Parts: sequence; structure tokens; C-alpha cells
Amino acid sequence: MTKNTITALFFVLFFSSILATALCPLPVSAGPDEMLWGGYMEDVQTTTGLGDRDPREMIASLLRVALGFIGIISVIIILLAGMKWMTSYGDEERVAAAKGMIASGAAGLIIVIFSFGLSQFVLNSLYTATGAIGG
Repeated sequence: MTKNTITALFFVLFFSSILATALCPLPVSAGPDEMLWGGYMEDVQTTTGLGDRDPREMIASLLRVALGFIGIISVIIILLAGMKWMTSYGDEERVAAAKGMIASGAAGLIIVIFSFGLSQFVLNSLYTATGAIGG
């Protein structure tokens, strides 16, 4: 056999095995919805001390808390820059540094507002797409 024939035979066998695997899936047994990590959801919740809150709601509340905290930090930066500007006594270097801090704080605040809006849009779309009540 020539090298081209062997190569062609190899590719045919290789791709036919992949095709056979894709076209002949093995049957599986799916567990009921309340099965979680090998046990019933209620047993897992009572054993671990976790609640039964929807994970999407937990993610939404964590995002709100994180973005609120970052927004507070941005406002504090703006306030500190304003204090620095007021106490600069006309020193141009301190005024320029304070202006830079105000610009950074304002940019951070704008980013937080846009990311909050984006996360609300994504989460509301997720609620609507999955038919959840919280949408």
C-alpha cells in the first residue's frame, strides 16, 4: 500500500468512528429535578444549612451589594478630592491632583451606574426567558 492509501484509510476509519459515536448515543437515565449532588434537595439544604433561595436571586442581590459598595467608594473618592481641592490654598499641583481624583471618581461612578443597568437588563432577561416569577 502506498502512503496516500494508508493516510486515506486512517482518516476514513477515524472520522467514521467519530460519526458512529455521534449518531449512536448511549441511553442515559436522568434523575428527578429534586436530586442534587446525589441526594434530595431538602436533605442537602438541611445538612449544609443552606436555604432554598433561587440562585438567580442570590446572584442579583450579590451584584446589587457589590455595585452599591463600589458606588459608595466612588462617592467617597469624589468627596475626598473636593476636600483636597478646598484645602489646596491655590497650590496648582494639589488642585491638579484633586481634579484628577474627581475625574477618576466620576468615571468610576459612571461605570458603576452602567454596569448596574447592564446587570439588571441581563437578569431581567434571564428571568423572562426562564419564566421565573421574579421577572
